[in-house]
Amino acid sequence: MSEKDPLLSNPADPVKVKVVTNTNRGVTIGESSTAINYSAPQFTGTARKKVETDQARNLYTNYFQTKGSSTLFISIFSCVLGTSFAFGYGLGCLNTSAEVIQNAYSDHFTVNGKHTIAPGEITLLWSFTVSAFCLGGMISGSIGGFIADSFGRRRSMLFMNIFHIIAVALMVSSKWTKVFEVIIVGRLVYGFFCGYATVICPLYLNEISPSSLRGSVGTVNQLVITMSLALGQVLGLPQLLGTEKLFYFILGLSVVPAILHWFLMGWCPESPFWLYLFKKDKEGARIALQRLRGDSSSIETELEEFAHMEQESANEKKVSLKDMFTTYRRRPLLVAAVMHFSQQLGGVNAVIYYSTDIFKSAHLSSSNAQYATIGLGAILIGMTFVSLVLIERLGRRTLHLHGLLGMFICLALLTASYLLEDISGLSFMSYFCIVFVALYLAMFSIGPGAIPWFYTSEVFDHGSVKWAISIATFVNWLSNFTVGLVFPQMQAGMGKYAFMPFMVLIAIFGIYLYKTAPETKNKSTMQVTGYFRSVHSIANLPTEERRLYQTFT
Repeated sequence: MSEKDPLLSNPADPVKVKVVTNTNRGVTIGESSTAINYSAPQFTGTARKKVETDQARNLYTNYFQTKGSSTLFISIFSCVLGTSFAFGYGLGCLNTSAEVIQNAYSDHFTVNGKHTIAPGEITLLWSFTVSAFCLGGMISGSIGGFIADSFGRRRSMLFMNIFHIIAVALMVSSKWTKVFEVIIVGRLVYGFFCGYATVICPLYLNEISPSSLRGSVGTVNQLVITMSLALGQVLGLPQLLGTEKLFYFILGLSVVPAILHWFLMGWCPESPFWLYLFKKDKEGARIALQRLRGDSSSIETELEEFAHMEQESANEKKVSLKDMFTTYRRRPLLVAAVMHFSQQLGGVNAVIYYSTDIFKSAHLSSSNAQYATIGLGAILIGMTFVSLVLIERLGRRTLHLHGLLGMFICLALLTASYLLEDISGLSFMSYFCIVFVALYLAMFSIGPGAIPWFYTSEVFDHGSVKWAISIATFVNWLSNFTVGLVFPQMQAGMGKYAFMPFMVLIAIFGIYLYKTAPETKNKSTMQVTGYFRSVHSIANLPTEERRLYQTFT
């Protein structure tokens, strides 16, 4: 078994592989790529692979090289407009206007020219403003899978947008009420909506897209996040809306795409996957696939795959939370969780939330620090486009691991530059800080920025995907919340060494994923889950038999 890619894969046999052992016991290991069945207590001998080439090629052409219709691309646009845009905008809109909002807080607690709150408490209040967004996301993210399964992907998206509008109304109302605590409450509700958005967007995109476009379409989610994040940062400039009189409108502009999302999404089809497997509307699933695929010959193939999943689920008991930790699902769950950990605990939100402060500490003026932060947004957008192109060529696993390696190197160089800039004659190193922050975000955008969101739904069957997405999203938002709340204290306590804990975590996550995460490019859900079933079966074999298996794989 290859150490570089734990999932046995070959472009020539992506669909069906028959593995037969020449053994006295007559044990056949695997009849398809979905599982390896060990029905005998042990086996001996050697094995050879026989690929049913013609059938594999035909199915590969129909299933893995399918293109979408105009309805597919309208559905993608509508989905990301109402979900990814709100999430990215929520991350970026407070960045460049942070100082203005903190001054508004300070003025609110000033009576007769005297401050009634200490500067340190203002910093803590600002940390709560940032972290409330993450706390709301944690709550809805942990139940998002159940909402999506119960009410459908499209309908639940439309309903949850109500929370988006409520949040905007709360935050903007502070302009007239002068009760700035409602900004924190509004951010909490806004985060509640965005938490669900991070569940439903990659799930819906994954289920409506043909396999040949799944990686690229999944990256569109991250692309829109970075574009809206950059827009929020630009609007926060003092030349635009980043003033004490106008910053309220920055908080409210995301309602415009939310309303447009309502009009467009009502026309788009429901997920055919959900219609077939959850609503049991097989004809509805066929109609949805016809709208999404046009005249593609892959429709019957996809319906057959749905039928196979339905049959498998009928033969299995209902998946419980306990099953996620005690069956073969434990391994893919841990892989998905570590991917999400690596996205957030790699330090990216520390850089995004506090990039302006980072640049100020690198001796840039306040205005130049804001412009540098906006430049980072442009880098995020550009490199996400690069990821969009590379994802189906190099694969999810390769891009994610290389992205983590690049992030580790950049943080090491950033820390070194911070330390060297204080040495006499080396003040120019502050400009290298900007360069390494930019390179760090470029590496993040290539892999860890986009891949964890849709990778999770690629490695679980429909019976367990709601648990997997809910757990992984909770992990992501919990990490996000922790970084937003703790990093200011880390920065104050550790100074120029504040990024070193992130380096340690990146190294741990990278090594683990290198050893355990399979490639999912051009793999159906059945193939990937079959791999994890096989690994689980192999791990439970006696030591000698496990070694024998490894000699012929």
